[in-house]
Amino acid sequence: MEAMVMTPQEVSEYLRVGVRTVYAWIKTGELPAIRLGKTYRIEQADFERFLRRRKTVKRPPSWQQRFDSAMQRSQRAFRDHLISQGYDPEALGDEEAESILGA
Repeated sequence: MEAMVMTPQEVSEYLRVGVRTVYAWIKTGELPAIRLGKTYRIEQADFERFLRRRKTVKRPPSWQQRFDSAMQRSQRAFRDHLISQGYDPEALGDEEAESILGA
């Protein structure tokens, strides 16, 4: 497993926000993190999802509804594909699922 991880300090520096802000995002669950004793690590995939969710773009509500519907259909199709291949989608991590998708 070769997931790139960042520390809260690195996230803070990258986004140019205070490290306390990063810890607040972790505490509220907005930014998923792995707790290792008293420290945290943020996986690159989780960080990228966090950024995408916070991205602001002016689009009509109808566009967002169509996009959300398409994403749900895509996720269901991928889930059905995993099941048809003998995988348990609930047991797979993000990297494993992405690896299968790329295969």
